[in-house]
Amino acid sequence: AMGGVDHGNGGLINTISSNLLINSNAYINAGNQSASGEAGTWVVTGPSLTLDKKFASLVSVTLKTTNVAFNALKNFCYNYGGCSLQMSGSINVLPNVSIEKTAGAVTLLTMDSEGPLRISGQWQSAPSTPLDVILKSQDSILITSDAKIAARQMKISAPTISEEGNLFAYGGNGDMPFMALLGAR
Repeated sequence: AMGGVDHGNGGLINTISSNLLINSNAYINAGNQSASGEAGTWVVTGPSLTLDKKFASLVSVTLKTTNVAFNALKNFCYNYGGCSLQMSGSINVLPNVSIEKTAGAVTLLTMDSEGPLRISGQWQSAPSTPLDVILKSQDSILITSDAKIAARQMKISAPTISEEGNLFAYGGNGDMPFMALLGAR
């Protein structure tokens, strides 16, 4: 789902599943090929999502060229019929997980959950390999003491935010670092 060589933005890859299994040879690329284009997006939607080491490895490689968006929904209907209702709507990033952006232009990692969003892993990027992060939950966000997130910019929004880990926004290209924590309580 890549953009054209001379012009165009990257494409959209939409993955909807209640039980997503990641093969160790999996590869996702919705990036742009032209210097003037913008990265495309891989969207993963399910009733709950857990990022383990294998899933995080795929995300790390994908972020070199492609934005990644995770959506966890409590009530979820499939195109081919059937619905998952009253699910957790949660996203859980396990403690032993590492997401590393090691190459490429700026990309965006978004996690949006209707249920709890729990971050325990480590996310690394640097000004030479910029990553922006958006974390949103309609319930709560817990960034555990095991968590370490380094990103160019971060926007974190939920009714309840509990941050025990390390957050670092480094900015880039003359931009001031930006970090917003927006909680209702």
